[in-house]
Amino acid sequence: MWFVKYSKQAHKHACLSLYKALLTHAAHLPIAPQKKTIIATVIRRKFRKSKNLQGGPLRTALQSAYEDEHLLRCACRKHSYTNDPSKAIAAVTKRLSDMKLEHAQKVRSTFMPKRVVVKPPTPPSQLAPKRKKKILALTLTPREKAIRSARIRARPPVMGHTNGFPLLKRPGRRIPQWVSVIINKKIKKSVREVNALNDLKENVFYYAQMEDAWDNELIRSGLLDKQETDSVTWMDGAKECLIILRAHYRASELKTYQVTSRFQQIIDQANVQYRVGLRERRIKRRAWRKQQLINEMEGKLAGIQKEWTATKAQKVPPIGIMHSMLNE
Repeated sequence: MWFVKYSKQAHKHACLSLYKALLTHAAHLPIAPQKKTIIATVIRRKFRKSKNLQGGPLRTALQSAYEDEHLLRCACRKHSYTNDPSKAIAAVTKRLSDMKLEHAQKVRSTFMPKRVVVKPPTPPSQLAPKRKKKILALTLTPREKAIRSARIRARPPVMGHTNGFPLLKRPGRRIPQWVSVIINKKIKKSVREVNALNDLKENVFYYAQMEDAWDNELIRSGLLDKQETDSVTWMDGAKECLIILRAHYRASELKTYQVTSRFQQIIDQANVQYRVGLRERRIKRRAWRKQQLINEMEGKLAGIQKEWTATKAQKVPPIGIMHSMLNE
């Protein structure tokens, strides 16, 4: 085991020395500073990429790194690469251009073409009702808007219900906020009344029955005199409370019924006025249409009469010509 540990440490130191040597040679190359920076970046990236290699790939990578280090050392120290120092620098430059070309080809091969977004055709006039109403409101003139809203407001009111409470709804108008506040208060009040009635039936009646049973047991055992007790039992009090609650609930229902009947009277009167107005407008429309037809017929008759008089004047000969014809 000590040999494995020693070999790992030796390999680590050897790789670190190779890394430092490559960076040092790259910094002292007699080329442009921009190319020096590119070479140092490539060295760092390759060492970072090959840090987890093992076995055959590791040996291949180390052999390639030692060859690059020998080439950089020759170019840096101007040693002959076949008795010519300039050949080492040319080889480094060529190697760098080959790496750039290889990197560009790799980027080009992994580059995904731009996705062409094909928009589906818009369906023909499948708009929502609210959208149609907005578009119609934009296309209408102020006069048409006034006529349209007047027709909506002219309709009679209708009866609506909100959680059992009557509500007078007028077409084309929103419910006022104060009406919504009153309805919310009435709903909360009715919920409290129903909860009190249910609590009386479920809890108060049970406890009243238990109290009456306890009093009967005390009287039976002699601990309590029957004459000293009140003739009204706990259950009688609970039933009386139930009667009061039901009467109160009935009174609120009667108020609701009175409001409903008053609303219904308003609706009936508005319906009568609306029908009378429709009938009067229909009569006026018919009379206007009839007068329009009469005016059209009179215009046509006047034109026919003019044509008839013109043709008659052309056909009748003058009086002198008629006398000469008679003498002949």
